[in-house]
Amino acid sequence: AGVLVAASDQQVQAGDDGPKDPAGMRATEIKAELDRLGVEYAGNASTEVLRSLYEAKLAEQPGQ
Repeated sequence: AGVLVAASDQQVQAGDDGPKDPAGMRATEIKAELDRLGVEYAGNASTEVLRSLYEAKLAEQPGQ
């Protein structure tokens, strides 16, 4: 009676030590980061659009 957890979910939860490199992230990982940062996006947004939103949000944050 085990519970299966997607590996990408574990990665997102495991590293809260700063922003991740969006170039190597999958759409689900980027969405999780955008959710964490409070950024809204279309549910059917492409990975490139999500990546652009994430990079723009990181650029706004001071000290990053």
